[in-house]
Amino acid sequence: MSLEIVCVSHHAPPLNDAEALCTARLLSALVACGARVHLVAVEATPTLAPDIVTEVLDRRIRVTYVPSGRRA
Repeated sequence: MSLEIVCVSHHAPPLNDAEALCTARLLSALVACGARVHLVAVEATPTLAPDIVTEVLDRRIRVTYVPSGRRA
């Protein structure tokens, strides 16, 4: 039986901050160990280049972005 993980995070790529990068590294390491990972993150204006996102966040991670609910 394989490990299945759902991570809910406010800080995740495509944000360019320490928390987002740590989240990406941790989840990518779990995938490398055989876990199935689903990341649920807040939809945000990207601050990290798309090529960097693909470099730090394993492509096997299922990602769902949800609206923040903030009003402009």
